[in-house]
Amino acid sequence: MSNSAPGGSMKRKGGGRKRNPDELIVVDSEYRAPGRSYRRLEKKREARRKAQREEIYRREEETIRKAEEVFWRKVDETDGFDIEIEGAPCYFGGMSVYKGGVDCPLVVKLYATVGLHRYNMLEGTNLYLHKIEKYVVVCTLMPVSYNITLIAEDPATSSFVVFETNVDQRSLGQIDFTCYISRPKGTKSEIYPNQFFDAKDLPDKWPSKEAFADQSRFLYKMQKSDWEEHDWIRLYMEISFFNRDRCLDHNMSDLKILDVVVETEENVPRETVLKSLRNVLVYIRYDQDLGADGVCKHIAIVRRTVEPTTHCVCLLGESQLVPDSE
Repeated sequence: MSNSAPGGSMKRKGGGRKRNPDELIVVDSEYRAPGRSYRRLEKKREARRKAQREEIYRREEETIRKAEEVFWRKVDETDGFDIEIEGAPCYFGGMSVYKGGVDCPLVVKLYATVGLHRYNMLEGTNLYLHKIEKYVVVCTLMPVSYNITLIAEDPATSSFVVFETNVDQRSLGQIDFTCYISRPKGTKSEIYPNQFFDAKDLPDKWPSKEAFADQSRFLYKMQKSDWEEHDWIRLYMEISFFNRDRCLDHNMSDLKILDVVVETEENVPRETVLKSLRNVLVYIRYDQDLGADGVCKHIAIVRRTVEPTTHCVCLLGESQLVPDSE
């Protein structure tokens, strides 16, 4: 019986037809050609991606440059009080903006009160701190600058005033700062001085009996009614106490003034000493109530220096512990 399939032809095992060797060469040649084309194409793609990255970088730089121009123009227009970047640190000038409120740091509240103190002395007003609205901290190198926007209360009219004040802090271990600006919001300072700080050494102790007898020195021993009526005396004590250790949770209600002496550069009436913004040296004895642990005694020594043209106020001072024997 014949093994041939119907039709008289035999099928080849494996199916399909046998390729011509010449065709393999052509196929291999066609296969290798796209490899070279692919490398050229990839170089073009990489060059295009690089150009795109450079364009993106250029646009980002241009955006930052324009934003920086707007920012510094805003700083110049508002003296750094309104720079419109609340909630996040600023990328320019080492400036950060923070909201006020109940969690506002004590140092900001104290500096805001210093600004009101300067303004009250100059203008004869009696504004009080109601609350901190916001504050800008400028910190690159010392001094650290605080631009504070606050709400002040005028008890004479029961009205509120939006207020701005600036304090430049030169060191952390003692009182050493200058208040350049204190004004209702919307007014501009006409004179901007250079940095103004007190570089003289402070006395290291309470005035002796001989000092009070010295006719060349003008020392005024204050009464309790004086520091109760003129709250800047207590403010100086609180700032001195705070600067002993800024990391502590300070309770200012535990402090009690015992004695106050104010030294001036000239012989003037007591009321002038208390109400006028002039150069003074203030000595304050005070107790810190420690509860069951007793009482800790302190002396605060604060010198106030006033620049005569701009009325910038510099405060330099410190608080010392008093040994039990004294």
